[in-house]
Amino acid sequence: MMKRFVLSLCFLSLSVVGTLRADDNLVQVAASNGQFKTLVNLLVVTKLDKVLQSHDEFTVFAPTDEAFAKLPPETLASLLEPAGRETLKSILKAHVVKGATSLGDLQRPAEGKPLKTLEGTTFRLIGDGLQPKFGNAQVIVPNVKASNGIVHVINEVLMPGPKQENIVEIAKSAGSFNTLLAALTAADLANVFAGETPYTVLAPTDEAFAKVPKATLESLLMPENKETLVRILKYHVIAGAVSAKDAIGASKARTLEGSPVSFELRDGMLSVNDAKVVKNDLSASNGVIHVIDTVLMPPSNVGSGKRTSAYAPAKQVMSVPAAKKCPNQ
Repeated sequence: MMKRFVLSLCFLSLSVVGTLRADDNLVQVAASNGQFKTLVNLLVVTKLDKVLQSHDEFTVFAPTDEAFAKLPPETLASLLEPAGRETLKSILKAHVVKGATSLGDLQRPAEGKPLKTLEGTTFRLIGDGLQPKFGNAQVIVPNVKASNGIVHVINEVLMPGPKQENIVEIAKSAGSFNTLLAALTAADLANVFAGETPYTVLAPTDEAFAKVPKATLESLLMPENKETLVRILKYHVIAGAVSAKDAIGASKARTLEGSPVSFELRDGMLSVNDAKVVKNDLSASNGVIHVIDTVLMPPSNVGSGKRTSAYAPAKQVMSVPAAKKCPNQ
């Protein structure tokens, strides 16, 4: 099998060669360098070389030949078998991120910021300086520019882990957010929070919703009260991924509803408005969830700073202007 693997790599020589030029695309940069023969051959096998030679911009975390040599030969050989091609493709896509991201864009204070790969999983920056780690790999040569992106040379092959769930999937898996999920569905917002745009959701549990009078909750779920329901739900959402630490530091954050919520520590426990955060920093593929024990109600009058009671009838909640983005934390 080892012999067949070596012959396969020899047979799959790349046709894209030449000296490095400013207008070289990502694949041409890798091929011209000379230390990415295995990577380039594997890209050809999976036809991902076509993707990385397109006009779209990508960031490639490129393992060297030495990095691939650290893998057991039988592992690479099995990946080249027809049955292993999809797995091989997934591994390679785990090294690619949409957009051109330089190393400087990934320095602190971006530590912990997830990078979503084409494969669908995420990995995070670990450490700082000129040689941070991504997953288990260290960047040994950063910011190699191509006409359609950037290459960061790494010394380990990144192996994708289990796919991270999005906000809606996490809520479903937890089993304690059934009312919230029903409300999101009634408000036609479930698909929004299952997408790729990052959000911070202040998620009331079923117990939190149980504090709201049953008649009020049933009224909110009626089609004629959809606008009010949307406004209340958007008051639980902040644009971008805001950690508990960042929330405390900022003290306030503007919600998608347009009004801000206030964060503070009370007896060592994080709170948002009048609700306690019972669990924080649940990481999702598209943001973060902070679990709260009380349903938040937006101000009854925009700019008044006065909030409606969680037990007020739905008809007392007024409409608001278009949502604004959360300020920088």
